[in-house]
Amino acid sequence: MQETFKLWEQFTSSYTNMMFSAMEQGIKQSRAFKDQMDETREKILRAWQFPFNSNSDSGSENDHLKDEVSRLQAQLDKLNKRVEELENKLSENK
Repeated sequence: MQETFKLWEQFTSSYTNMMFSAMEQGIKQSRAFKDQMDETREKILRAWQFPFNSNSDSGSENDHLKDEVSRLQAQLDKLNKRVEELENKLSENK
């Protein structure tokens, strides 16, 4: 009977350690998988982030880009107006 208890004690002790190790390994793998998914998600978001996205961390950079685009748009409008005026003058002179 004593031998049976010893065997049972050894079995439960080793089984408990084995189950604990298995659970610990599963948790480590889950964390590693989550970290990989988070990293991949961040890379994808950075790759597809539109420069004028208001959710980005670089608000001042976005404001600067918006100002530059507005300035370039104004220059294009001026150039378009000048081209139109030149076309009108050329067509009048014909």
